[in-house]
Amino acid sequence: MEKPGVIIGLAVSLPFGVNGKAYETFYQEQCRPLLTVLSRRPVPLALYLSAYYLEWLENRHPEAVTVLRDLSKLKQAEMLGGAFYEPLFPLIPLAYRHGHIEEMTTLLRRTFSRRPRGSWLGDGVWEPTGPSSFKNSGIDYVFINDTHFKAAGLKSDDLTGPFLTEDQGKTLLAFPVDSEAGRYFLDHSPQDSYAFFCGRLKAPVKKEEAGRRRLCSVFFSTEEWEHRNLAEWLDGFFGLVEGGEEFLPELPEKNARPEQRYRKVYLPCLIPGRMLPDRKRLPSSFNPRSLLDIYPEFNFLYAKQVYVSLLVSQYRGDRIRKKNALLEIRKAQHNRFYWYPSGEEEHYRAYRQAAYKYLIAAEDLVRESGVFHPSLFSYDFTMDGIKSYLYRGEGVNAYVHREGGRLFEFDSLERPWNYQAGHCHFQPFFQSLDSFVDGFLTRPAAPREGPSPSPGSAAGEGETLAGVLYKERVLDGDLCRLGFELEIKVPDLSGKKRPLLITKDFAFKEEGLTVSYGLKNLSAQDLEFNFTTELNFSFASPADKLLLDLVSRGRARGPEPFSESTLRDIKSCRIQDEKNKMALLFSVSKNCTLAASLKRVPPGGGSLLLAHSFLLGWRKTVEAQKTWTVEVSLRLEKLTGSEPPPRLPSPEPPIKITTDSATPAPFSS
Repeated sequence: MEKPGVIIGLAVSLPFGVNGKAYETFYQEQCRPLLTVLSRRPVPLALYLSAYYLEWLENRHPEAVTVLRDLSKLKQAEMLGGAFYEPLFPLIPLAYRHGHIEEMTTLLRRTFSRRPRGSWLGDGVWEPTGPSSFKNSGIDYVFINDTHFKAAGLKSDDLTGPFLTEDQGKTLLAFPVDSEAGRYFLDHSPQDSYAFFCGRLKAPVKKEEAGRRRLCSVFFSTEEWEHRNLAEWLDGFFGLVEGGEEFLPELPEKNARPEQRYRKVYLPCLIPGRMLPDRKRLPSSFNPRSLLDIYPEFNFLYAKQVYVSLLVSQYRGDRIRKKNALLEIRKAQHNRFYWYPSGEEEHYRAYRQAAYKYLIAAEDLVRESGVFHPSLFSYDFTMDGIKSYLYRGEGVNAYVHREGGRLFEFDSLERPWNYQAGHCHFQPFFQSLDSFVDGFLTRPAAPREGPSPSPGSAAGEGETLAGVLYKERVLDGDLCRLGFELEIKVPDLSGKKRPLLITKDFAFKEEGLTVSYGLKNLSAQDLEFNFTTELNFSFASPADKLLLDLVSRGRARGPEPFSESTLRDIKSCRIQDEKNKMALLFSVSKNCTLAASLKRVPPGGGSLLLAHSFLLGWRKTVEAQKTWTVEVSLRLEKLTGSEPPPRLPSPEPPIKITTDSATPAPFSS
């Protein structure tokens, strides 16, 4: 009887965008020992390398690429293709899939003088349109985790070779990767693993499969083995493979013959567990697109990608600029930007900001100097069925949502950076991490409790308007002005609801915006209330490196380190983000109480920092049918070494207030 065949694969994958030091460490600790083992043990191998890491190796360690070329020429290694920046295919436009695959194919063809026939599905996310995307890009077969096949109704003893799958008339071979063997190898010695694997190959097959040669695929991923010595383990395992006779290790191309009948299967969507931090409440067969509904940070990033892709596709200017813009978009589609990095909380914000960086850069590339004019227009930018608005200025982008009249994205084009990228699905449901989130408190919250009041909470807490739909009152694209109004009952200081008409007008400028509030008392008696608006920002510098210049009662002090505290009679606050070489300044027309705090998860000092929060508050009494007004301005400034930040006169400090839940600080009158 013919021996069963085994395809042994090795996937060398790293996060895109990490610094060169991390790549070098990985090379010395993992990649170099692996290449040594492959040179010593001539076992046929399917080999996948992240394209951007292969490019780095070409520049920094060409000797490693020489070894890979030799392995390819000797038919010991078959280089697998894939998508250059390893995106989540279900979450990128169809047009970009071909670009990702073809870019990696070009790199492999240039490096190894051969176009790849097969592909490794690195992120483990599949959807039914995959066959046409891969086939149209010249790929004949792909390796997919066997959990997809089992979800399609197949059993373990059915998975004896490649299957045929199809979309839009395009057929593709799909090799199931043995996930059970992969998990077993992680926890056992090479000797035990070899015996286990041979036992799986000897298992009886169904009658209908009796005449079909058994073929199994198993892959080793450096990401899964990052805490174990994979090179040493493979050396022992490959030694057993060389001396054994139970199976034949083969290259994939030998088992992907044309004009041969294969069993057809249609595979469902699945999501790998590493993308589901709270997977206990989500089914494993969850549709990848549904992540956008559960995780707001995913939806914001995806919606931004869709909008920028549309913007670049409509560009009819310089071809080189458009090509570079498309490249930046592909960089922003890396699957790591859609993970929750369990155990790597410090990278969570960095991954999101990296994606925004590429998208903002892509948008900036298709702005031609002398042609671009600031504009304001409406569109469903968050894809939630509710109108939102975008101001495109010379130096900033400002996105406003009609729900709450909130600023949900504020981009600096100079650096590029999104100062509103603090969204996270772990935040409490009532807590908004946007800016200009309005509220009415019956008592101020202590800074460490988090300044956002919770809707529907007991009297004495207050309400936020973050989830209330404002009515559009003005939209002037030429003058870049946007106005909302809202008639609502709000709590006074006693907690009793009183009618109020709120007008909220945005005036956009080159480097920022001004929000003008008008609060008209519609009741027949005086209304005393605490009005707040909350600003939340995501900075490049850590909290202990932020410097604040504060102005109180016409006098200035600063810079001083950021601290969680409450300050009274504040006129303006200038926050120096030294790492970004930018400063963010907000000021008010009427002095306010300012509560500064950090938003973390879990709340109360968790390890994941989401945003720096600034709660601006005013305690006012408004007569019947009278209106109280206030303006809040927000803008970005560039810091340079040759131009020190402007200093305001007089060093007198603002008045600090000690706050606790028993004696809340009063708001400014």
